[in-house]
Amino acid sequence: MSHMKIHKGDQVKVVTGKESGKTGKVLRVDTESHRVVIERLNMVKKHTKPNPKKNPQGGVIEREAATEKAAAEMRSRLQKEFRRFDDMDRTWPVEDLLDMLWLITIGRVRLIAHLKEIQKAEMSLRGLMDLAITVMRDDDSVQVETPLLSIRGIGKYGFYSVIAELAETDLGPRCNEEWRTRLNLLRRHWKIPSWPPNPRHWNEG
Repeated sequence: MSHMKIHKGDQVKVVTGKESGKTGKVLRVDTESHRVVIERLNMVKKHTKPNPKKNPQGGVIEREAATEKAAAEMRSRLQKEFRRFDDMDRTWPVEDLLDMLWLITIGRVRLIAHLKEIQKAEMSLRGLMDLAITVMRDDDSVQVETPLLSIRGIGKYGFYSVIAELAETDLGPRCNEEWRTRLNLLRRHWKIPSWPPNPRHWNEG
């Protein structure tokens, strides 16, 4: 099942990596790896052997490469920054916060659209966690809510993507512990034995 809503021929804007801010036409979509090839962006050189049908002389050609590598490098750099601070309340640009996680496309797109609608340009990890799982305590009980599920278009795939990425990403000891506590409270509240796999892996196997 594909969760990507980008199609061949679409005009898209790159939001991470060295091509960030540039736009181009989608040439190919890989729904399993969540990568796209965009016309004249992320160009790489490739040495080719002579081929009577495609390239009789061979040599060096330029072609578009998938954009995931640049996104992965950006994600790794941001994760190191988050681990270094290990701070629930430090605010980050929204796009940095979401780029730090490997969200499925629909989850990231819908989250960014929602935060733009409410004019929120910066957010803390606590703010993102509250959006995913809000825990309210009083003297007699603990209430757990999931505001993220009410955001238009997020759906269960986007929701599970956010909670899985927060669980699988090393955010620093204090932030990791806070998220584990919230996950366990919601799991008990929903009375489920365990969480489903990260939606990024639902196409595997």
